[in-house]
Amino acid sequence: MKTPIVMAAFGTRRTAGGPYDRIDRQVRKTFAGHAVHWAFSSRVVSRIASRQGVSVPPGPAQVLSDLHAAGHRWAVLQSTHVLCGHEFHRLLQDAAAAPLRVSVGLPLLTDPSDFETVADLLADTWRAEPDAAAVFVGHGTDHPTWTAYPLLQSLLRQRSATTAFIGVLEGRPGIDDIIRGLRAAGAARVRLVPLLLAAGNHFLRDLTGDDPQCWQRRLEAAGFSVQPVAEGIGRCPQIGALFCRHIAEALDVIPSSTLPPDAAAE
Repeated sequence: MKTPIVMAAFGTRRTAGGPYDRIDRQVRKTFAGHAVHWAFSSRVVSRIASRQGVSVPPGPAQVLSDLHAAGHRWAVLQSTHVLCGHEFHRLLQDAAAAPLRVSVGLPLLTDPSDFETVADLLADTWRAEPDAAAVFVGHGTDHPTWTAYPLLQSLLRQRSATTAFIGVLEGRPGIDDIIRGLRAAGAARVRLVPLLLAAGNHFLRDLTGDDPQCWQRRLEAAGFSVQPVAEGIGRCPQIGALFCRHIAEALDVIPSSTLPPDAAAE
C-alpha cells in the first residue's frame, strides 16, 4: 500500500479549478499507484460553498483523519500555495495534529531553484513586446515571506525582462507602486497576468471587472492600454512539475522501515 498524497489548495468555487485538474493529472501520472486526494484549506471557500450547496473537497484535517481510519500510517501533505505564508503555516498545524505521520511538501516558491524555475517560466511565457510591460499580480501577505515578490521581480529583470513588474493585491508593491514603475519605464501597453494558480474570484473581482478600483480600471485611468490574461500560472506544466518535485522530496523523508513490506520494496 503506497503512501497516499494529499494535495492541499486554498480552494476556489469557480470553474477556475481547471489548473487544479491539470496538476492532478500530472501528479497521478508521475506517482502512479499512489492514491491522490484533494483538500481545500480555505475555511471561507468551504463555508460559502456549503451555503450555496456546492460540493468542494473537505479540509486537510478531515482528509488526514479519513486516511488514518483507512489504515494508513503515513501521508504526504503537499501544499499548492505559492508562498510559505499564513495559510501554509495553518497547514503545518493540521499536519502536526493529524492522527497519522505526515510528511509535508513545500509550497511553490521555497528554495532558490524554485524561484529560478518560475522566473524562467514567466520570462519565456509572457515575454514583453516593445513599449509593452508584463504586470504579474500575486495575492500578497503581511507574513515575512512577502519578500519573495521583489526577489522574483529581480530574477525576472536579470532575464532581460526589464519591463516585467510584480505587484500584489494586499500589501506592497501595490497598484500605485506599479503605475509609477510603468511610467518610469515608458510603457504604453500592459499585459495583466494573475500570479495565482487559478484565475478565480481575485481575477474577476480585483484585477478586472467594472469596479473603478480594480487593477485594470486603475491602469486604464492612468493612461495604459491593458490586456488581461484570464489564466493563472497553474496551467503551465512547469508549475505541476515543481509540485511533483516537492512531493518526491516529501516521499523521500518517509523511512522505508515504517512502510509495509510491499511498499518498502518499490
